[in-house]
Amino acid sequence: MKVRHNPNTKHKHIRHDSVKHSGTGNQLVLPFGLNQEASFANYFGETNARPSSMLECAVSDAIESYIFIAGPEGVGKSHLAFSALKQFEETGRQAGYVALNELDDIPDSALESFFDDLYVFDLLVLDDVHDWLGSRARETTLFNLFNDFKAMGGCLILTSNCTVSQMSLSLPDLASRLLSGLSLRLEPLRDDEKETALRRVADSRGLDMSIEVSSYIIKRSARNMGQLLNVLDALDRALWVEKRMLTVPFVKKVMAW
Repeated sequence: MKVRHNPNTKHKHIRHDSVKHSGTGNQLVLPFGLNQEASFANYFGETNARPSSMLECAVSDAIESYIFIAGPEGVGKSHLAFSALKQFEETGRQAGYVALNELDDIPDSALESFFDDLYVFDLLVLDDVHDWLGSRARETTLFNLFNDFKAMGGCLILTSNCTVSQMSLSLPDLASRLLSGLSLRLEPLRDDEKETALRRVADSRGLDMSIEVSSYIIKRSARNMGQLLNVLDALDRALWVEKRMLTVPFVKKVMAW
């Protein structure tokens, strides 16, 4: 594989339909319902404080060539991945992000060509690897990328909804690679942590959310943190239009609860 370097390509969200135009990738789009830029400072909750701190230290000290972040949907894997990207690029090096679920329509025969363009990065995040793996060609491509990044002195971060041992991999060598490096496991936040996080995000947007309102949302909404932030997005838009106070009756009306 060829290694190319483009000094104008930083912290890019790489899409398969734009990567062939080197240096003109799409603007970064944050997942996980985030309107503010993700950082380690605004990743809330004591439950996952230790893995968050370990990731921050690993990226800051550049002591790992491979990091695996596992956890159920909505616990903030993408948030922490973007926090790592932000911290890494502050050192002047290049960081890139790929949402693997956007690559489903790339035929296996074209995978090598796409992944060739990822070697411009010193740190690369591949999000939701569990959804993407499933063919020998994809596993081989990831295996080669893993080895090449390690040889280049770069860092590869993978996120997954399950652990490596829970994956059905046909390539034993890939399984052994994915079990190496730093493995971090995120757990669902407690309800009180979700409430605190919801109020802090609301405050960052200039919204005054009382404990009564956050408690009501937690009880009525799905407990997934990403879905809770989607509720906040809907309330934020409605408040902008109606110029109302954020109260329980208002939440009931907007969310039809």
